[in-house]
Amino acid sequence: MMSKLRIPQSFKNNYKFIENFSYLSLLQIFNLLVPLITYPYLIRVVGPEMYGTVVFAQSIIGYFSLVIEFGFNISGTKSISENVHDTRKISEVVSSILLLKLMLWIICLGVLALCMWMLPVMREHKILYLFAFTFTFNEFLFPQFFFQGIEKLKYVTFINVFTRSIFLVLVFFVIKDQSDYFKIPLLNGLGAFIGGMIALYIVFVKEKIRFVLPSIQIMKTYFIESFTIFSTKLSYNLRDKTVIVLVGILFTKTVVAYYDLAMKLVGLFTSLYQTVPVAVLPRLIKNRNHSFSKLVFIATIFVGVLYSLLIFIFSKQIVLFLGGEELAPAIPYVILLTISATFFAVNTLLNYYLIINSDKNIMLKTTFYSLFLFIALLPILFLKCNLYVLVIIFISSIVFETFYKLYIFNNNQSLRKWIL
Repeated sequence: MMSKLRIPQSFKNNYKFIENFSYLSLLQIFNLLVPLITYPYLIRVVGPEMYGTVVFAQSIIGYFSLVIEFGFNISGTKSISENVHDTRKISEVVSSILLLKLMLWIICLGVLALCMWMLPVMREHKILYLFAFTFTFNEFLFPQFFFQGIEKLKYVTFINVFTRSIFLVLVFFVIKDQSDYFKIPLLNGLGAFIGGMIALYIVFVKEKIRFVLPSIQIMKTYFIESFTIFSTKLSYNLRDKTVIVLVGILFTKTVVAYYDLAMKLVGLFTSLYQTVPVAVLPRLIKNRNHSFSKLVFIATIFVGVLYSLLIFIFSKQIVLFLGGEELAPAIPYVILLTISATFFAVNTLLNYYLIINSDKNIMLKTTFYSLFLFIALLPILFLKCNLYVLVIIFISSIVFETFYKLYIFNNNQSLRKWIL
């Protein structure tokens, strides 16, 4: 009789990681395909100018999304991973974070209303900004931190594929001419709302998590735990999203479309790469496997460089395929900004390693210095008023942050073993 087929122990030990990584990879591949399908259609139907206006509005709303998320996707994941077998504690974490997000969402909605009343640029397109704000349902309603913490990322994949499919189909039925430009963010917001409600149903019904009313002190604790992570993300966004805002203010909305296309191609790699730290975070919190963390670090650099080379070689063909001849001026920016893809990925990974080691202050410090360098170099932009200058300033700040962070890791014995 044949002996029973035996599953290798290494596979058993890594099954949860392999499963989560597979689901997230599937999600990111799908997320990569959606813009590849919709972008050529949208840029031709609404035109570069109005599409740039939409991107500009979404960039402004991005600040509100940042405030509502407040770093809970990382701090909440850590709290749940550390208490994965304690249902009472998980209920406390989920309830506290959802209530905090509700408060932040209401505050942000009030601030948006005030801005639309005071600022002419927002008042002119108030419907666009209001519709763009609906995408914050993704940060408000979708408890990604819960699914990451319990390592059931299949829910994240299934829900997002379903809601993104709704967006994909509706785009071709709803967006018919240039006057429909304001409906683009509304379709995204509709998907975010549906996805959030499905996710909450799974949390409270399928996973049997109870909603409890936490004390003010408990909510304050979770708020403070996320503050450093939020401050770090705020520093990133003050740099990353402000670039788009500056492009919109100093140049035309068509140039915003050029820059957005370039950043979308950078995002193709960075968004796909996000599957790695999201999948490995709970695992590394539990077993602190340095050999595995080193492997992930080396693979990040190798794949990032390879991706940058491919985009450099095929940049013209990619831009013309996605945007047509009208977007051809974006090619140089695509080539330049793709250089930053590897540095983005390495920075993200090192930040996760710092969080695992409870060294969030280092993460905040390096990000702040990067932001300071970016701001210090901005006068050159105002003197030259050239998009190339802005892109080079942006890349310089990212490169500086990466090497400074690597310097800290190399000179800290407890951190060094995570990458070398």
